[in-house]
Amino acid sequence: MSSHLRRKCTPECVFAPYFPPDQPAKFASVHLVFGASNVAKLLNEIPAAQRDDAVNSLAYEAEARLNDSGLRLRRLHHQAPAPPQAAPIGPPPRPAGARQVHRPSRPASFIRFCRPK
Repeated sequence: MSSHLRRKCTPECVFAPYFPPDQPAKFASVHLVFGASNVAKLLNEIPAAQRDDAVNSLAYEAEARLNDSGLRLRRLHHQAPAPPQAAPIGPPPRPAGARQVHRPSRPASFIRFCRPK
C-alpha cells in the first residue's frame, strides 16, 4: 500500500498483494475515487482468483475518472460557492405596519371630457 493512509501495510493486509509500494499512484487514485473501505469490502467479497483483475479494473477506472475533463468540471462545480441570489422582481416589500396608499381612479366625466370626438 502507500503512506496515503499514513500506516504501513502488513502482510495480512488485503491491499498488499495488489498495490505494491513502488506504485503509490495506483493506490492513491483508487482510494481517491472509490475509497479504501469500499475497495477492501469489494476485495473481500470476490474470489481470490479474480481480485487481481478487479484491482486493475478499479485502477483503470479511477485514472479515467480523474483524467475526464467533464468529471473534473462537475467536481469543481460542486466545490464552487453558490452564486448570489438574483434581486427580486417587483416593488420592494412594505415595512411592517405601513398602509397601502389608495389612489382613486379618475371620474368618468373627466375621461369622457378628455377623449377626442
